[in-house]
Amino acid sequence: WYYNGSPLHPAKLQPLRPTTPFFVVSLFSPRGGLFPWSPVAYAAVIGLFFSGRARRPALALVAVFALEVYVVSSAWVVTGGYGYGARRLSDGAVLLALGLGLLWARAAAARSAWPRRMVAAFVALCVVLNFAAMELLRARKIPSSGAYARSAERFLDALGLHRLGRVFGVVGY
Repeated sequence: WYYNGSPLHPAKLQPLRPTTPFFVVSLFSPRGGLFPWSPVAYAAVIGLFFSGRARRPALALVAVFALEVYVVSSAWVVTGGYGYGARRLSDGAVLLALGLGLLWARAAAARSAWPRRMVAAFVALCVVLNFAAMELLRARKIPSSGAYARSAERFLDALGLHRLGRVFGVVGY
């Protein structure tokens, strides 16, 4: 009632551009793409190549996720406006978990302990980076993107990493 004037009217939907989806932006943009904001997705994608007996469910999940990426990429505001990260692709967590599990199973089957250690170290690095970003935000060392979507370039500039920020300024938009 508060936002729409009636409980029976749906919220105003964002227009879609089905003929011009921005796949690269939704997957790789530093402003709100899946891979820059969830680097563990790289490991999950590698793990999906080792699906073996789970090939059918993995392919079914990949097909559903590809459709979701298409819809998100066709949205008028691909990165979700004032949100942060790839929140519109969060439904893909099941697929990412499957990919990580398959990668871990493949690493555990190796004779050497190094593949398992590398996967564990990469996932641990992703967790540490997530906690570091949360702490930087909590301590107000970096500005919140909740009120307005900031690019990776602006975040890095706020941290004093101007050269790295310029690189992301060229890569992102």
